[in-house]
Amino acid sequence: MSGGTGRWWDRLSRLWPQNLATLGRTFFRLAPGPTLGCTATTLVLGVLPVFVMITSGRLVDAVAAADVTAALTALAWFGGLSVISPVLAAIHNVAQAELSRRFVVEVERSLVAAALAPTTIGHLEDPRLKGRIDGVAEAHREGVQLVAVTAVFTVLRWRVSGVAAAILLLQYSWWIAPVLVTGYLIFTGMFRRWLATIYADLDEAVADQRRRPEYLRRLLMEPAGAKELRIFAAVPWLDARFGESWQAVMSGLWRRRGRAAGPLLLGILALLIAYAIVFGWLGWTAIAGVLGAGAVVVIIQAANGLESLSSYGDVGAQLSRSGSALRQLDALEHDLDRQTENEPAEGEPAEEPDHDHSVRRSAVTVAFDAVSFRYPGRAEPTLRDFALDVPEGQALAIVGENGAGKSTCIKLLAGLYAPDSGRVTIGGRSPLAGRRRAAVIFQDFGRYELSLRQNVAFRDDRDDDRAIEAALAAAGAEELLTRLTLDTVLAAGYPDGTELSGGQWQRVALARALYALDRGAEVLILDEPTAALDIRAETELFERLLEVSRGRTSILVSHRLNSVRHADRIVVIDGGRITEDGDHASLLAADGAYARMFRLQARRFVTAEAEGDHDA
Repeated sequence: MSGGTGRWWDRLSRLWPQNLATLGRTFFRLAPGPTLGCTATTLVLGVLPVFVMITSGRLVDAVAAADVTAALTALAWFGGLSVISPVLAAIHNVAQAELSRRFVVEVERSLVAAALAPTTIGHLEDPRLKGRIDGVAEAHREGVQLVAVTAVFTVLRWRVSGVAAAILLLQYSWWIAPVLVTGYLIFTGMFRRWLATIYADLDEAVADQRRRPEYLRRLLMEPAGAKELRIFAAVPWLDARFGESWQAVMSGLWRRRGRAAGPLLLGILALLIAYAIVFGWLGWTAIAGVLGAGAVVVIIQAANGLESLSSYGDVGAQLSRSGSALRQLDALEHDLDRQTENEPAEGEPAEEPDHDHSVRRSAVTVAFDAVSFRYPGRAEPTLRDFALDVPEGQALAIVGENGAGKSTCIKLLAGLYAPDSGRVTIGGRSPLAGRRRAAVIFQDFGRYELSLRQNVAFRDDRDDDRAIEAALAAAGAEELLTRLTLDTVLAAGYPDGTELSGGQWQRVALARALYALDRGAEVLILDEPTAALDIRAETELFERLLEVSRGRTSILVSHRLNSVRHADRIVVIDGGRITEDGDHASLLAADGAYARMFRLQARRFVTAEAEGDHDA
């Protein structure tokens, strides 16, 4: 949302209250014409009430003096003002609608761009940054920015009306306007500070703290955990935890609001004193006959018109919330932009999609050169000086105990994280520069509420249907092709939509990788995507994948050693380092950790097979 808006506009905006300045600069950058049109009509509409006040005073004096001509003139003025106001309002609404449309689109774009700005995913797994993203997103979901344009120009019109009323009061007495304006400024400042406290809490300060109670609330109200919570009689316990966690969040919020309410009460008192002084004087002068009836009517209306200097009420609250949310979004964009330092360096531009699918790329080398990496918030690194070279066309399997660093290697190779030190390359280039060259499927692969075609190809091009069907067949998903069309949405709740089992979803995800491989990707990377399959099905599928990807560089991660024994090469990772390296036969002969794990798993497999045959 950043960008230059012109020096003169910046100087002018500094004279406005903070929220008007924040939003006004953005409006002018996005749509100068509609912004200037809304501003011009707002200024005129803001001054019109003062003309109504003056005209009403003249009408009262004319009636009191039985001056028919003056009374008719005043009524004519009323008629003219009644016509001008709706015409200007209509013009204003047209310009405001266009400005609002552009602003909402820009906020949506900026929110998505902020979340996607770093090509790595560390910011999405950092609780502090994720809490800020969620806070800004929640404000957008609540429609805060939908009313931002209306709020800005409504408050601007109030301010113009208030200033015009103050100028009118100066015609009758020099001190009335300063006294009331001082009261309103004190009250408005205190009220705005109170609102800022509330909305800062809602948008950022407690977004991270609210995550726990909101998660517990979803568990209580949504179907995902309904069965187990009832089976284990956990609903009362969970309900109590929700109440405690929500109370803990809200008690802090209430304390902050209570502390901010003290100055607000002082502001209200200042405003009451100002009005008491002015109306006391006005009553005395009216009784004494110092002022005529028309003047008294004008002064009362103008004094009440100064209320427009205070941006309180629903519109003022909307303005505060909109301004706060926009500043949070600007700050978030700025902070996330600083995380893009690991983008492809100069000379390594990120690749554009290759739309010429007729040329299959050759295999590439993959290398980890003295790579160290530690997850945010953890004391110990997951990888320490990790080194690995994968030649062109080799099928490599990475195995090891849970937490050894297998999936971390894959995330670094996919460009989802940047190493703390060392270098990761695909074909001699950063993964960020060559991300489209790798086809990666993780254990927690995506299950998208899209059509079968879109789930595999992420596109709508029907010219690729044969390639999509071939990828599904290679992934063992022929059964889906017999009962579904490629247009079938893979989610219940859509017309003709359907739910898939866990195993079916795994085959769709594998087809996604195979399709990418067929369409130009040079490296196939599978990070335990078949964990939900039984051992025999996983082994058969891995063997099929090795056959399909033969001649391409491929990296397989699995905790089942039998499934990867046909890989060209197997490395064992322990404690963030490679401890064994060889093919299946050589590692068995070495009688190290791999051999022990393989024999242990083989015994379990034989036992399971025997029990299965006995049950049959």
